[in-house]
Amino acid sequence: MCGIVGALFEKEVTSFPIRAMADALKHRGPDDEGYLLSDPAEGRFKSRGGTDTPASLHFSSIEAPWPQQTRLIFGHRRLSILDLSPAGHQPMPDSKKELWITYNGEIYNYKEIRRELENLGVRFFSRTDTEVILEAYKMWGKECLPKFNGMWAFALWDGRQKILFCARDRFGVKPFYYAQAGRDFFFASEIKPLLLLPQIPKNVSEEAIFDYLVLALPAREPRTFFKGIQSLEPGHCLTVDLSGRLNHERWYSFPEEIGNKPYRKESTDEFRERLSDAVRLRLQSDVRVGSCLSGGLDSSSIVSLGAKHSAEPLETFSGCFDEERYDERKFIQPVLEKTGARPHFIFPQGHGFWEEWPELVAAQEEPFGSTSLYAHWCVMREASQNQVNVLLNGQGGDELLAGYPRYHANRALGRILKGDIRGFSSCFKDPRIFGFFAFYLLPSFLHAPLANRLAVAAPFLRRDFMARHLARHVEYLRERISCQRNLSISLRSDFLTYILPSLLRYEDKNSMHFSVEVRLPFMDYRLVEWVFGLEDAAKIGTGINKRILRESMRGILPEAVRVRSDKMGWATPQETWLATGRAILKDFFAESACPAVLPWVRLDELKKNVGQSGHHSDLFWRIINLEMWFRVFFAGESIPVLETSLSQN
Repeated sequence: MCGIVGALFEKEVTSFPIRAMADALKHRGPDDEGYLLSDPAEGRFKSRGGTDTPASLHFSSIEAPWPQQTRLIFGHRRLSILDLSPAGHQPMPDSKKELWITYNGEIYNYKEIRRELENLGVRFFSRTDTEVILEAYKMWGKECLPKFNGMWAFALWDGRQKILFCARDRFGVKPFYYAQAGRDFFFASEIKPLLLLPQIPKNVSEEAIFDYLVLALPAREPRTFFKGIQSLEPGHCLTVDLSGRLNHERWYSFPEEIGNKPYRKESTDEFRERLSDAVRLRLQSDVRVGSCLSGGLDSSSIVSLGAKHSAEPLETFSGCFDEERYDERKFIQPVLEKTGARPHFIFPQGHGFWEEWPELVAAQEEPFGSTSLYAHWCVMREASQNQVNVLLNGQGGDELLAGYPRYHANRALGRILKGDIRGFSSCFKDPRIFGFFAFYLLPSFLHAPLANRLAVAAPFLRRDFMARHLARHVEYLRERISCQRNLSISLRSDFLTYILPSLLRYEDKNSMHFSVEVRLPFMDYRLVEWVFGLEDAAKIGTGINKRILRESMRGILPEAVRVRSDKMGWATPQETWLATGRAILKDFFAESACPAVLPWVRLDELKKNVGQSGHHSDLFWRIINLEMWFRVFFAGESIPVLETSLSQN
């Protein structure tokens, strides 16, 4: 697991802040650093090093004069997980130095692919999955990507075709950001290195601000909050040639046929085998491996199955609270007793959140949805302090297996639209679903007035701001309606678009800030595609959600955990924390402070609610978090906001 940066220029450069860009990612890779300077047109390559580069490699410093005609530049920060020797140093070439790669991620089935390549005559010089990617690409080109089971983002120079080839995993577990300035191309694992470049203006998108404040959505890929900096979409690759021409291509498509395969008794055995194998693959490591353990079904299942594949007791890390309604130790303890795992209990505190809030915002790079990220942040730090650099976690399980309570109403709505009224009452279990259903029945000419009415209900936001984006609000509501037609469609939209992508982004940035790699068994594509193919009854049945997981884990999970019906996740006492921060927030929004959010927020209404709990506390949180984001990333600078044609209408 690593941090990658780089650039491909139309013309020669004699200097470029590649060292500063790589240093901005040192937390993602504290064990090694490496650089590549190249004249790609002529096939000349020079490896360079830094203070963290192994001395045995004998590379010249990146600070030494650069070779002529430098147009291709790679930088790499390494977190050593597989093959801890200098043989895993990156950027890495193939044996003929025709290909060079800087890569972030893990290919869990790399041993199987390596054996396939060896049978085809390929010789390997390391035990890394990085070299497997190089040789697989060399053998099969971009068709190597469907062979990989893992999480990845990489940039690979193909000297045979004279192209830079960049790719991201199926579901976007690992990040890849890029920007263009004229015919020059830049990329990085995070946004911060790209903000160091004078070629990339720091412009903010009002579209993203509207989505965040009004729709409670983070920036949806490929957009970011910074205009001009994009995220390579999951399941996509791109190429850039020496003229700067960029070409996007989707290499992975989610299966069209979902929710059709019948759910049978033997399905539970197959599910358990698939999940168990996903856990087994993700335990591969040359460093210590542990697991998050929240007490929920997903993480408890991972720990229970992991105990069967691990020779040593797993170390588990759990966020806990003194407030009983947020604390899950009563579910964590039975799992510990049954598996023999070694626990670490972490107690996030409100005062700690306020102290670390700016650092958390800086690490996340874009505004986030709630204070729950701080609990996750504390867990990642504890793992790092205990030298556990790989953690398994249950991310993706809720969106895969219908873990949120509202999915009961989703399934009921699907039945109603098919003429089966037996599930009608279930729609009322979640008022949002019933609201979508009511919106569905309205004629389209009433959609805009209703969206406008909903916007007016937000007390802290400026009416002119809302009006500028009315069309966007209507578009969102119509899109969400179309995704509520049945359970399978709703799950797919949450898995690919609305919920999971932001959770993956939060988890990657929190964990990598502390040099911890998180692996996600529920994101194994073999499991994902198979589960999505099953009928709804596999996910929700006889009044329970996650049916197939519960039934497959019978006798493996403690019964109290297996049958629990409440859903908590990474919940924190957010309203309590906001109330305890009243004094801080009053200063935060003083007139003399000139809040950056003034173009979008009614400051007089906001100040009345400082430290108060209630119906609008989530919106209040998003506003103050957006203000902190501006302060962290602009620090008093003027804030240029770019609006699209949609937001100007």
